[in-house]
Amino acid sequence: MRPAIAAALLLSCSTAFAFPVSAPKGTKVGADCTGPLKTLAPKLNSCPVAVGDKKSRVFCPNGKAFDLDEVPVPVPLARSLCGLTQVAD
Repeated sequence: MRPAIAAALLLSCSTAFAFPVSAPKGTKVGADCTGPLKTLAPKLNSCPVAVGDKKSRVFCPNGKAFDLDEVPVPVPLARSLCGLTQVAD
């Protein structure tokens, strides 16, 4: 019974449904942005891409891009999508 309740709670969270979708191949940094481009880390950028700013796009340093149902983009999520690691000071 407990695992079923835990699974139901996990799936009912909004972030559980915010699966990233790869943007079209060859998408250039800043393409289709409806708002300002925000720098999250060196060469890691994001911007809103949908009317009403309901979606955002993450541009990775390796050239990949992902569309998310989350605005603003959480930096840890963007770093994870792009395969970047955090280096402690």
